[in-house]
Amino acid sequence: MDELRNTFAGVVKRSIVLAAVTAILALVFDRTGRWAGGLILGSFMSIFNFYLLYIFLTGLAGKSREMATLIGMGGFFLRFLLTLTGLIFAISANMEFFIATILGLMVIKIAVLSNTILGGLKKCSSSRG
Repeated sequence: MDELRNTFAGVVKRSIVLAAVTAILALVFDRTGRWAGGLILGSFMSIFNFYLLYIFLTGLAGKSREMATLIGMGGFFLRFLLTLTGLIFAISANMEFFIATILGLMVIKIAVLSNTILGGLKKCSSSRG
């Protein structure tokens, strides 16, 4: 469980750093703040969804199959509704904000992918001795 918690914390830290860097770059290139705001909203939604996924999945241990299915599906629909609400808000603002929000949703995916690649590189370099 500690390894899972450490992996989760590492992915969240990478996501926050990536979100902050992209938001700052967006502010440098676009003074209106639409792109930065969308990136921040999308990143927040992505990290929050990942947190909810972690909470729901760790809570399934030891549950019966029916209860685990009910909790899993409930968590899925909750995360879906939260994402839908954020995207509806973003599209009602303007198109730039909406596109930036969608890009911000990719932050957690990029962090997970980088965590996987870096973990594979560490294993490869340690096996070479």
